[in-house]
Amino acid sequence: MGIGTDASGDALMLDLALPAGLSELMVARGSVAVDGVSLTIAALPAPDTIRVSIIDYTRRHTTFDELKAGDAVNIEADVLAKHVHRMVTPHRNA
Repeated sequence: MGIGTDASGDALMLDLALPAGLSELMVARGSVAVDGVSLTIAALPAPDTIRVSIIDYTRRHTTFDELKAGDAVNIEADVLAKHVHRMVTPHRNA
């Protein structure tokens, strides 16, 4: 999904737009994989948006340093979130 960037100290803060339905699997301080790299969600700044913090080491050893605002990335929810969602969903409207 789309990406927005901002520098914060020695970290790169990435705001990632999520596809429909994925935001319900995201929680602050939870895990998310972005382009195959496991990261911690720093914040949920807006509906259908997550913010992750990329430290310098991760920037230099992944493709994150090459990303520009608007670039598409692959986002995958944490497997635990997927399992909880699957277990809870049938009981949500019961």
